[in-house]
Amino acid sequence: MTPAEREVVNLAATPDEPSNQDIATVLHITKKTVANRILQAEERLMTTDRKDLIAMARAAGLGTEAEH
Repeated sequence: MTPAEREVVNLAATPDEPSNQDIATVLHITKKTVANRILQAEERLMTTDRKDLIAMARAAGLGTEAEH
């Protein structure tokens, strides 16, 4: 993943699973940009949906918010 995709996925994988709007607010980007980065990460990692992406991210140690 690109650093931008990783940043978005890291936040998406946090325990409260924030919405795209919540992530956009934290990162000061648009909701559409968040959606695009999630989609790009799903395609890059060959996951079928956000749920699978989050599961994969958590298995890789993301979702702790430590990176942001």
